[in-house]
Amino acid sequence: IKPAVEAISEGEETMSSETIEKVTVKNVQISIEQIRSKSPILKDMEENDEIKIVGSIYHVETGRVEFL
Repeated sequence: IKPAVEAISEGEETMSSETIEKVTVKNVQISIEQIRSKSPILKDMEENDEIKIVGSIYHVETGRVEFL
C-alpha cells in the first residue's frame, strides 16, 4: 500500500476520508498493473480475451463489492 499512499497523499500526516478512498483505488490499480507486468501468461490471456483482470474493493461496513 505504501506506493499508493506516496502517490496520492502528498505528504499529508492525517488523511481525509476522500484521500483514503483515493489511496484505496490507487492500490487496486497498482496491484492490477503488477499482475500484468509480473505474469506475462496472464497478460497474454487478457490481451487474447481469454480472461479479464479486474480490481474490486470490499466495503466492510456494507458488505458491498465495488468493481473498478
